[in-house]
Amino acid sequence: MKGGYWSATVLAITLFVIVVTLVNGSIQNTYSSQTSFSVASPTNVILQPGTQGTETFSMNNTNAQVVTPAPSIPDTYDYVLKVVNQVESNWTVYLSVYDSSNIGRLSNCAVSFHDGSPGNQIQIAGGVITQSTGPQYDLLGFSTAYISIDDLQASSNGTSYVYVYLTILPSNMSPFTVLHITFQMT
Repeated sequence: MKGGYWSATVLAITLFVIVVTLVNGSIQNTYSSQTSFSVASPTNVILQPGTQGTETFSMNNTNAQVVTPAPSIPDTYDYVLKVVNQVESNWTVYLSVYDSSNIGRLSNCAVSFHDGSPGNQIQIAGGVITQSTGPQYDLLGFSTAYISIDDLQASSNGTSYVYVYLTILPSNMSPFTVLHITFQMT
């Protein structure tokens, strides 16, 4: 009886070790196959104040809040925020909305890179986000891109918020960096 108990114990421990090894390998493969994501700024791309609007920044310039008036007559703010590439490397960037608040009062709002490149990054029409992600934009080494808000118009008083990611992709598309921008229209 003691021999049978001992054999069953050894078999149970062996099976346990095999299962733990297989599960651990499976979990490692799952994590290693996921896309890398970083909130820091290893790319050396930072946010800086533009010349229009009021900006608030985090200490390391990786988060910004831009405050602009939302008039009843359409208005354009060409230089609300600077996206500065501090290194020689080229990056691909784009904006995407991840949340919003009280945008039903916005008759129109277009957010884009102010350089004549075609296409808006974000579009709001009739209080609805009609374009939440923009086309990829090439941010060359040691260059600056300005973000503009075009044709901003509100139909009523209040404050609207549009919460945006600025995604920064290296040439191999991984890992990528995300900076946070809050557009506040009053």
